[in-house]
Amino acid sequence: MIRSTGTLSYSTDGPHKLIVEVDPGLVGLYRALVPPYVRLRRQRWPGHITVVRDEPVQRLDRWGTRQGQEIEFEFDPIVACDDTYYWLNVRCPMLAEIRRELGLSDTSALSRPPDGSDFFHITLGNLKT
Repeated sequence: MIRSTGTLSYSTDGPHKLIVEVDPGLVGLYRALVPPYVRLRRQRWPGHITVVRDEPVQRLDRWGTRQGQEIEFEFDPIVACDDTYYWLNVRCPMLAEIRRELGLSDTSALSRPPDGSDFFHITLGNLKT
């Protein structure tokens, strides 16, 4: 596992969304490791780790309290993939703790990687047409 840092960013309108913004260079480096014959499409959003997305937050009094906080995380440098997505597995106990502070379980279907494993993740791209 390799250590890196990112910054917490909470949505202020619409559905609840909390991400860790990660260095775009990290995403660019690992995208470059995907063979060129793989037609990997960029994600719609800049590189990030999804912490909360479209979930009913139970503790709204805690929403936004860590805005801008720097978070340290570890990621697996081996690019994971399935039939549609390429990603990096991320381990970060602090993100599970933040989810618990918000009255949520440690992870969700949208915060886990596409293979459903017990990690957070950084999506590098997809093969959608």
